[in-house]
Amino acid sequence: IVRIAANRCVVVKMKGHGTKIIKLVSTSNIAAKGATEGKIGNICYVDDSRTSAYVTKKILKEYGYEVDFFPSAEPAVVAILENDYDLLLTDLTLSTGGMDGDELVRFLRNSGHPRKKLLPVIVITGTSDKETLLKIYEAGANGVLVKPITGEVLHDRIRTLVPEKAYPGTADGYALEIPHA
Repeated sequence: IVRIAANRCVVVKMKGHGTKIIKLVSTSNIAAKGATEGKIGNICYVDDSRTSAYVTKKILKEYGYEVDFFPSAEPAVVAILENDYDLLLTDLTLSTGGMDGDELVRFLRNSGHPRKKLLPVIVITGTSDKETLLKIYEAGANGVLVKPITGEVLHDRIRTLVPEKAYPGTADGYALEIPHA
């Protein structure tokens, strides 16, 4: 028998095992705890726009992601080769004279490094032109987001590509917290 009491506890009566009281907690509390513990994921983020970078980093951090930011692709490549990221998030059009986002993705996919070439990649772009989107996917991107994007859409796409890192408390609702004896 399971009953939710007014004080947000679950009373569980099991035949032959007595009664156990389990606290019901909001998952938003769990998400906040996960965010402070850095349990969601580590993202390499590349964007040459300071404004976009500021907003996107803030959104990602609010969802609990650790973010390493790079204003161009070349230092991001070095960081990706030296670190274990869960995902690469890159803008399509980066500063002139260097690699663009699709070239960065193509470089990773052709790197020959067994783990790095499989790194999930989301490319952000300001265009919904079919040829451009096709070019991004042909480079090897796992997902494309067309601006403007919301934090919820970005977070959902990341959770789709990196489900084992998606902290369970990020969904709306409640979870059971079993007190330690």
